[in-house]
Amino acid sequence: MNKFKALKGTGGYYVLASMIIYDALIVVLLMLINSYIITMLLKLLLAGCTLYHIYYILLSINLYYSMDENKFYINGAYGLRKINFLLNEIDGYSISEGTIKGLRLSGFGRSSFAYGEFLINKIGTTRMYVTANKEILYLKVRDMNYAVSPENLQQILSFLNSRGINQLEWETKRNKDLHLYKEKRYSIPFFITSLVTLVITLNPFILYLTNKLPSKMPLNFDAAFIPVEFGTGKQFAVNQAIYGFLNMAILFCMYYASFFYARYDKKSGNKFIYGALAIAIVFLIIQLRVLYTFR
Repeated sequence: MNKFKALKGTGGYYVLASMIIYDALIVVLLMLINSYIITMLLKLLLAGCTLYHIYYILLSINLYYSMDENKFYINGAYGLRKINFLLNEIDGYSISEGTIKGLRLSGFGRSSFAYGEFLINKIGTTRMYVTANKEILYLKVRDMNYAVSPENLQQILSFLNSRGINQLEWETKRNKDLHLYKEKRYSIPFFITSLVTLVITLNPFILYLTNKLPSKMPLNFDAAFIPVEFGTGKQFAVNQAIYGFLNMAILFCMYYASFFYARYDKKSGNKFIYGALAIAIVFLIIQLRVLYTFR
């Protein structure tokens, strides 16, 4: 198996700087805001943001490509990213130098590097594993494009040419099959999010109508989970229903965002539903904690 290192680039420093800035901003907000719900959401955002950045930092540090007689491999982030596809699935390749021109769908990228899913001019939706823009190799693999930036590009090209894989010009069309509900990776989290949102909305009303709520319930908390405002059981139920409707609105927005991104890449579209699911779970945990503590 032939192994090729990625070109050295500055992408890792950019991602690190981005993580420091975003994390510092969130931490400052945590220090200034004295609301339990917002604090919980900010902590979720902080954890997600940090892990997201760390993954791409590791990818920029440890990224390499390899080939054997049958497959092309892309490996990085110390085993967190493993991609391979058959050589006979490669329809052709294209070579580019200089500024990377395209729209970022996910990941990180500038004019000189790109990690993640991008809509590249005259290429289409591409999964980018490019550390530097000195020489970029675009591979057309059935319904997806991949981009790499190996040190020994000519050696890879010679091997591809020997297998009958030649330079090609193409442009991927938008995805017209947008039946995301047929895919389990989308339909299952969508169903769970809808169910959790329904529980958030209806559970307090059911408890109120069955006289299982105390006459006095907390409505708002500070960051330490100490009540700062009390109301009746009915007011608590209405308050929680508002949170439920808020989650419905978030799910609605994420639903349409998924369809917009799925026109270019279904994988990029799915991530929005998982975001809505994470937010709904936070609100459900908060509600259950309040009920467990004050009922």
